[in-house]
Amino acid sequence: MENKATLTISEFAKLSGVSRKTLIYYDKIGLFCPETVNPESGYRYYSYLQLDVISAIYALKEIGTPLKDIKVYLDKRTPERLVALFEERKAKIDAEIKSLKRISDMMESRIRMTRASSTIDTKRISVEYMPAERIFISPDISNVDDASIWDVIQEFYEYCSLYNISYGYPVGDIVSMESLLQGEWHFPTWYFARLDEPMALPHIGLKPAGYYAVGYIYGNYDSVDELYERINAYIEKNGMVIDGCGYRESILDEIAVQNPEDYLFQVSVKVEKPPEEDKNRDPGSAQAF
Repeated sequence: MENKATLTISEFAKLSGVSRKTLIYYDKIGLFCPETVNPESGYRYYSYLQLDVISAIYALKEIGTPLKDIKVYLDKRTPERLVALFEERKAKIDAEIKSLKRISDMMESRIRMTRASSTIDTKRISVEYMPAERIFISPDISNVDDASIWDVIQEFYEYCSLYNISYGYPVGDIVSMESLLQGEWHFPTWYFARLDEPMALPHIGLKPAGYYAVGYIYGNYDSVDELYERINAYIEKNGMVIDGCGYRESILDEIAVQNPEDYLFQVSVKVEKPPEEDKNRDPGSAQAF
């Protein structure tokens, strides 16, 4: 006669929310065994008290604890071991949350830039104020030959990956003030990636707050030279002075479009604060990212 103080595997599965198949598997690996097994029929019977144990297993599994670690813990569980296990799992969860937040921020940036691309006037150069941004900067690449440039790029991406630096904005490049003043903007001086938060790492820099002459252009990477020329002509025509570096960023790139001729680039060149009458003029529809 069936013991009414125990539950059949089907009853226990229904009450616990754990499938019958999973309970059989847990029994086979020694993680969670029934209270009793009928020696004649082989039927498994569970006690009501075991509902607490299976709930604990479910909770540990939900936070990503491997089954083998759950078994080790359950075999020798103490309050101290519980604290140690939860602290370990919490640290991993916090790291995962941080990583997911970084990915979410990157996606939000991509969404914003892609949507804004449809309203950008590529024929217009404007002056706008941009806040400071933390950036990770590569070593100087101005003297790197063509044969070695891809090694430098690969090293930069690997470094970003190693330190969880998001390059999904995506990576841009910088032309030094010295090169800009000499009209040499074809070869960048550094690569850079935006930083979401302060980091104590080498090569951390700052894109300074201030006024920038900003323009946009559709085309492949070589078209950026034309945009620099237009911005430089605009700066000279309006009596402004270059006061820092030039920054090239991709608004639309290979992730968004198939044809490289459809890429959309933004170039911003730091200039001295414009006269008051210029500062108060309508900045137009230029977008800051």
